[in-house]
Amino acid sequence: AELRMRMMQLGNQIATAMMYPVFLLCFGTGAMIFLMTWVLPPLLENLQETLTEIPWPTRVARWLSELLVNQGLFLLVAFLGILATCAWAFRQPPMRLHIDGWLMRLPILGPVLVKKHLSRVAMVIGLLVRSGITLDEAVNLASKSTSNRIIQRTLGQCVEDLRSGQDLALSLGRLDWFPPLAARVFAVGQDSGQLDSMLLRLGHDYNQQVKVATSRLTALMEPVLILTMAVLVGFLLVATVLPILQAGQVAQG
Repeated sequence: AELRMRMMQLGNQIATAMMYPVFLLCFGTGAMIFLMTWVLPPLLENLQETLTEIPWPTRVARWLSELLVNQGLFLLVAFLGILATCAWAFRQPPMRLHIDGWLMRLPILGPVLVKKHLSRVAMVIGLLVRSGITLDEAVNLASKSTSNRIIQRTLGQCVEDLRSGQDLALSLGRLDWFPPLAARVFAVGQDSGQLDSMLLRLGHDYNQQVKVATSRLTALMEPVLILTMAVLVGFLLVATVLPILQAGQVAQG
């Protein structure tokens, strides 16, 4: 129950941290679509009657606006189809294995995801070993507690290594994605007979690192999203104002 509560707290904190960036992205996208489909078309239609040549930002905005107005339903159906296809493919074991491996190799997000899954695995193994379950069975049960297929397959191989008499720390240390610190904790814990307490401490430490890294990533995403939306809205503003200024000059001339 304590382990489940810790995992739920971590998941809730990550979800809470991501709420504002997701809201900002959805609101900005909705505002852009509204401007492109309801505001720009009648304005550009009136300006075309007075101008012989339209500035290039306005031409780009007009092309995007016509695309959304004329092909909006098709684009929506295509987008939903792509989402459904990706969701179906993500549930397939070979594709899921490939995606999990790709996510673990990402420059910044990859180490955070690895620590997130290893935090759960370390806590599960530590609790099971403390409860008197053998190490090979604890690793086998811990492999079922993570959703990452790479880690599941790795822990399954470690179970076979343990049952054949090999050392768990050496088996984990050969993996390129496995953190060296975690491998040393397994080695020292096995040698000292305090594997359960050291794994619980490692899981708690990784849990805290994931919280800090998630907070930093979301804090970085907010200004990036705000800057991106400002650039897009500024482009639409320039595309709208330029032909108006040109029309005023033509009227004065």
